[in-house]
Amino acid sequence: MKIIEPCNFITTQWAGGSTTQLWIWPPKSNVAERDFELRISMARVEQGGPFSDFSGYQRALLLLSGEGLKLEQRKVDDSHVCFLFSPNDPCWYFAGQDTVRAELLNGPVQDFNLIAAQEHTLNMVRFSLDAAQLFCSMNNVITTKKHSFKTVSCLYGLYLHQGELNAGQTVIKAGQLVLSLTPLDNLVGSALSSEGVYFACGLPYLIEI
Repeated sequence: MKIIEPCNFITTQWAGGSTTQLWIWPPKSNVAERDFELRISMARVEQGGPFSDFSGYQRALLLLSGEGLKLEQRKVDDSHVCFLFSPNDPCWYFAGQDTVRAELLNGPVQDFNLIAAQEHTLNMVRFSLDAAQLFCSMNNVITTKKHSFKTVSCLYGLYLHQGELNAGQTVIKAGQLVLSLTPLDNLVGSALSSEGVYFACGLPYLIEI
């Protein structure tokens, strides 16, 4: 298990707000060059506008805070859909090449993003734990979707948005990102209630963290 502190995150400004990169693989890859395999990030959206084009990738999105977004999505088959997306909704999965436009419902929102190469498997859920409640990981997280490739390894991750979690003698604090090559079992809520995001990415090759 590896804990990544917020001081190692990279925040940049963009026209609609700011984006914070928590982790990227391979380590020396770059979003602008589109040479990465997996990117974990958050964004503070302060103004509506179009999503960036990430053709060749798949995406997963959750809202952490705010009132929500009105999303307009046009897929590559030219099908079109509009819907409201709030922090109470489950993860939204979509193709990086889809044309998406977002409008704020009532003020800024904060979201959590996964962007991965198309041959990877993504799954992400929001969790909430009361004090002393046991966290049970999604052991079958990469078996819920069918792919034509063989999954060789899996990267599990947890971002703690609020509260604390206990992992043996280790305390996971709000704002930290936890990465592991095995399911994150037997985490226990501390005296504080905790909320966050748990995700997994199935990979067709071995990975080191």
